[in-house]
Amino acid sequence: MKTSKVITVLVLSLLVTMTAVSAWASDKVQASVTTTSPSAVVTPNGMAVGTIHVVYTVNAYQFTPGSFGDFDLGLSILNASGNPETTYPLTLKLVQKQRGADNLFLTPTADSFAVAGNSWSGSTTVSVAIPADPDNEDGTTLTGTLQIEADGLLDKNGKPTNPQLNTNTTVVVKVVLLHPTACLKMANFVTDTDFFNPIDVMVVNLKEKSGVTKVNSTNPGQLSNNILIVNNCGTDQQLDLKISLDSCFETSPSGNPGQAVFTYLTIGEVDEESFDISAFGAKTGQGQNLCLSALTVPADQTLLATVHMGVIKGTLAGYLPADSTFDFSANIYDSGSNNCTTGSLNALADLNPTELSVPFTTK
Repeated sequence: MKTSKVITVLVLSLLVTMTAVSAWASDKVQASVTTTSPSAVVTPNGMAVGTIHVVYTVNAYQFTPGSFGDFDLGLSILNASGNPETTYPLTLKLVQKQRGADNLFLTPTADSFAVAGNSWSGSTTVSVAIPADPDNEDGTTLTGTLQIEADGLLDKNGKPTNPQLNTNTTVVVKVVLLHPTACLKMANFVTDTDFFNPIDVMVVNLKEKSGVTKVNSTNPGQLSNNILIVNNCGTDQQLDLKISLDSCFETSPSGNPGQAVFTYLTIGEVDEESFDISAFGAKTGQGQNLCLSALTVPADQTLLATVHMGVIKGTLAGYLPADSTFDFSANIYDSGSNNCTTGSLNALADLNPTELSVPFTTK
């Protein structure tokens, strides 16, 4: 009985081995991923039979739904001899296996290929898109899978025959969200033009003439909108700064060659509470420009941007904000933002944008 069991095991082992050899005798689809945009880590890096992983990393606090990037997918046939032989011609298809809120959308430019023989090769560009409402927790991974499938010629019943082509090559695409470390700290506040008195509430003086009430002035009359940018990143940072005044305000002076915007630097970290203008070095005039391009903030220093401003006199009282609040903001963009009209918000900055609301009363 023991001898019989041993023989049975040997026969089964031989059958399994023969089956494996037969399966591997068929031709195989091999693939490669190149020219990823944006940059991604691709493994294995080269022609592969099996799973290819394409991993993108997004350093931001949230995904941006819609078009994300693309990559080039190359396909070819790895020839093998033996039985069963692969039957040509055949059709190769790229099929996405899952979609949804937690999955990427993968769209090949071409998703079907006619393969005449084992010398065939082809390629396509695959677009990657973020779903409409993804999770934005730190470390969230969105995944999409492209499976390569093969169909043979149609049989007498009109169904594709088995072409005996191994299609175990799969492309798995991942986009990983990693919240950046906010090493550029921002603050936005308003003072008088001497920088001594913080303005928590504004007083708007109105004047009526011929039955029409208009804005005449504020108290104080001249103000400064101030933005602090502290660089704790350890390396110098170049950026573009966009300053947005409330629509009821304008630079002072405005519309002439005078200087209304200035920048300063000081060593160390300065916040709104410890702000002292005397700690800063010489000022640099920026004209009346509210988009400051290619600013360099050295490591472990603080940049101050100030905008001398005043309320637009003659504004109709009815045009004052209905919520009795003036709103100011500042955005930091990656350097090269095309005059602050396009470009990406700098991922190292917090809060970005930084917004300020100042309530007002009228008299």
